[in-house]
Amino acid sequence: MSTLVWRSTAESYNGLKAGTGQTATNVADSWDSMQRPRRESTSGVYLLPALNSREPAAVFKPKDEEICRGSGRVLADFARGSGAVREVAAYELDREGFVGVSETRMVKLSAGGLVKEGMLQAFVENVGDSEDYGPSLFGVENVQRIASFDIRIMNADRHAGNLLVSKTDGEYKLHPIDHGLSMPDNVRTLPWPVWMDWEQVKQPMTADVKEHIMNLDPHSDAKLLRSKFGNAISDGAVDALICGTVLLQVGASLGLSLFDVGKMIFSVDAETPGFMERLLTNPVVNHLADVLEQNFQVESRCSTIVELTLESSSLLAEIDANKVHDLVAQIHFKGN
Repeated sequence: MSTLVWRSTAESYNGLKAGTGQTATNVADSWDSMQRPRRESTSGVYLLPALNSREPAAVFKPKDEEICRGSGRVLADFARGSGAVREVAAYELDREGFVGVSETRMVKLSAGGLVKEGMLQAFVENVGDSEDYGPSLFGVENVQRIASFDIRIMNADRHAGNLLVSKTDGEYKLHPIDHGLSMPDNVRTLPWPVWMDWEQVKQPMTADVKEHIMNLDPHSDAKLLRSKFGNAISDGAVDALICGTVLLQVGASLGLSLFDVGKMIFSVDAETPGFMERLLTNPVVNHLADVLEQNFQVESRCSTIVELTLESSSLLAEIDANKVHDLVAQIHFKGN
């Protein structure tokens, strides 16, 4: 296990709050060592101990040690070094704690005159990850909150290893980490997340999840990200967030499950264009979007196309709700 030594510079990282809701812990800011976690990692990931302790309190990921994971077309939408900003952005979008993303900040740490900038996130106490447990142990509400967030931010990297598990009074709970491959620069078909194989997302959205989705304001979120990160986050990434949010809201209004909505952007074969990607490149749909953009102020072309295409099917819901599901399935599996 390799060890590096750092200490904080101008930006403080004390008092981070973990997604578990545990009491904030001060991170050591002296010449304490950071250790790579035992969990295998393909990029630089280091643990910082708590003040006057050897117990981990935070995770640091330097921007210059990022190695993009994924394959083929997906990688093209995530520039190396942009993962840290996306991790902080994911936390900002979950500041109210609906999903439980641990507090995350951009910091600069130094050692011997060498300065490293990167993401610092409160460490989540855990008893393993979801790969160590059967999905039936996790509550419907817990799983659906994470699934809705992954669709909202168009997460391209949700596997069993980045859903940590805590156990309190016999209850198991999932905690999402690793959001560096979310909000891609272009809206494409994304790799199939682990929760798409779980029964919890095939059930109707819970009342709390649906209410949360319908209360989201994607355009306010876009302004938040632009004000906090400026040019560090691309227009394409912001557009992906808007598109994912609108897709969620349209799906919720039509009574679709998160599995139904997920099928529009996720695929077991991310190299083959899926429903959403085919929709965005459909010439007829794009012509209608052009007409709208010529006559109205449109902030996100992607969300305009989603609303234009899917909301028209809401009329079917008044006749037979099952026809909405059939329509989505037909569009999803039918090529251009």
